[in-house]
Amino acid sequence: TVTPATYAVPDDDDFWTISSANDQLQPASGQGFWIMRDLDNPNGGGFNENLDPQTAIGVEAGARGSFGAFDRPVGYQASVFHQWINDALVPFELPRFPEREFYRNAASSRYSGLELSADAELAKGLNLLGSYTWSRFRYEDFSADGQDYSGNTVPGIPEHFGSASLDYTGESGLQ
Repeated sequence: TVTPATYAVPDDDDFWTISSANDQLQPASGQGFWIMRDLDNPNGGGFNENLDPQTAIGVEAGARGSFGAFDRPVGYQASVFHQWINDALVPFELPRFPEREFYRNAASSRYSGLELSADAELAKGLNLLGSYTWSRFRYEDFSADGQDYSGNTVPGIPEHFGSASLDYTGESGLQ
């Protein structure tokens, strides 16, 4: 069983907000670490002491605001991000333990992306919401079991992801 926990270490000196009436620019940077509890050990049960902690440094910049279109409010948000990850935790399986995941450190990986979202009031109580994410998550330097995975995409992360919803809130407040 794997139970990930993410912790952010804020640095108030690296965060600022620039605002105008309806628009905001919010660049941020920080440091973080990721702790995995209950990692299986290929040499027996319990925690794998051969793992190093995964570390990451990331930067992100974004903007959000709103404007009127056809006498209705339209809100938007956009952000770009980049993370440098060292000693990334990567799952693997051993033939003698089928369907059981173990973990090892990858040398390094880089995550870049763009996130966009918008919401528009189409009519009183009727809102259209949409979002899109572009992700480029790649191993920069990773070799295991005689194979070089450098340059490969990190599995399980789609390059493109989008969603849309139509929400209605009645006069009683029920959705």
